[in-house]
Amino acid sequence: MDNKVPAVQMRDITKRFGSVLANDRVWLNIYRGEILALLGENGSGKTTLMNRKRGRDPLAQGRL
Repeated sequence: MDNKVPAVQMRDITKRFGSVLANDRVWLNIYRGEILALLGENGSGKTTLMNRKRGRDPLAQGRL
């Protein structure tokens, strides 16, 4: 996607629950008009990542 500005940009998102690493340095760009599916097994960190995006979980590391 050359020269396009992402509508959503996540950089270096990391989240731990005690010793469990839910998100490990996640980088994600979503561009206007894209349809995206976030797939993974139960407990793989999908909801945790989206909660960070929505502001439901404080950002300890990384940037939105």
